[in-house]
Amino acid sequence: MSETNQELQILLDRAGVIKEKYEIVNKDNEFNIFSILRNEGEEVGLHSRFIYELLNPEGVHYKGDIFLKSFLKLIDNDNDNFHETHLENVKVKREYSHASGRIDLLVCTSNKTFIIENKIYQPVDINQLKDYYKSFHNMSYPGIKVVLLTLSDHEFENDDVLKKLNDSLDGNLIMISYREDIKNWLTGCIKETVQSPLLREALVMYKNLVLKLTGQSYSEGMVREMKDLIIKNRGNFENAVKIANSLSEARREILIKFWGELEDILKNEYGLEAENLEEKANKSTITNYEKYSSKEIGLPYLLKDEEEYKLIFWVEVNKNFGFGYSFCLYDYNKNYISDEEKLPEIWHQVSSIGVNILGGYPEHSGRPAVKWAKENLKFTFDGNNDDFMLVDDSSREKIITEIAKEIHEDINTFIEAFK
Repeated sequence: MSETNQELQILLDRAGVIKEKYEIVNKDNEFNIFSILRNEGEEVGLHSRFIYELLNPEGVHYKGDIFLKSFLKLIDNDNDNFHETHLENVKVKREYSHASGRIDLLVCTSNKTFIIENKIYQPVDINQLKDYYKSFHNMSYPGIKVVLLTLSDHEFENDDVLKKLNDSLDGNLIMISYREDIKNWLTGCIKETVQSPLLREALVMYKNLVLKLTGQSYSEGMVREMKDLIIKNRGNFENAVKIANSLSEARREILIKFWGELEDILKNEYGLEAENLEEKANKSTITNYEKYSSKEIGLPYLLKDEEEYKLIFWVEVNKNFGFGYSFCLYDYNKNYISDEEKLPEIWHQVSSIGVNILGGYPEHSGRPAVKWAKENLKFTFDGNNDDFMLVDDSSREKIITEIAKEIHEDINTFIEAFK
């Protein structure tokens, strides 16, 4: 082993000792009522609902508008126009029904209108944002701002898309993220609840969930110790930079291995040939999956090819729901069919087989049958899932073998029932 590699290994070993220490300490934080009662990435039923309750001056937190004020100061890029008098008749709405759609959160002060679109793992509908803005502008709402809340800061594949969207909103787009903005806002909210232990605990749990969803679920104490280790001397810092620069490529290489090995075993042992659809797992789609929170990738297999439709079995991963399988319908141009009204007879047949014969394959997100087989396998490597089992060749082979067998059995059972 070279001297450089020895230094890197020593740094990694020391970091590992710190991590193990805090893993023991952090076991008390694993219980989270939000994760128990709701799907962690549920935009409407969990996140929008909880944020709304905090923003609402009449919420049961009984803190008045203190949380709302700090939130508006966070999102308003024109802070000079923020005055107490503007909040005298403030209105906060959740799931606000409007001619242009259903708005996740709406905050109206005397001089500003904040249309808040909350996106966890779902793609951003640019046209919907434009419609919201145009509709409220036509009704002469004051100071309209469209606030796009996403997990991270990069939900658009290039800056040109973001610029065009902002231009179409007359420069009134505000981008905020759970990773930085909501985390920091919650930290401030927690400081205001020293005398309210139950509310404080709820806020702490919700912040922990946000940290988990954004890959930051580690304690501040561990971060400080890691930082101190890195800046202890020049050598440690240089080695940490080398590791950081290699991490994305290393993670990508593990995922390329997984999908390649899974595709090989499905082809060589079970005779399944993957289709070349847009979101098929490869180096490019894996890179996009890592970068954007709304991406799904996988392996598509053609089960039925008719003039009217194509039936595709997807082996896929979703950052919200994990790793699973789904039966999807496409038209003859390979356009995804998400509406059962277009092919009701086939749709209902697939759905019925998924529930009544295969079992555990309910309808989900515009697909007639979906099964999330491994909910804790999300390919995000955030420290809270089973992804690290994919690193070791032996454990990865075991997982792939198990998955391939299950896929083969489910496809055969489905084809027999679909005849």
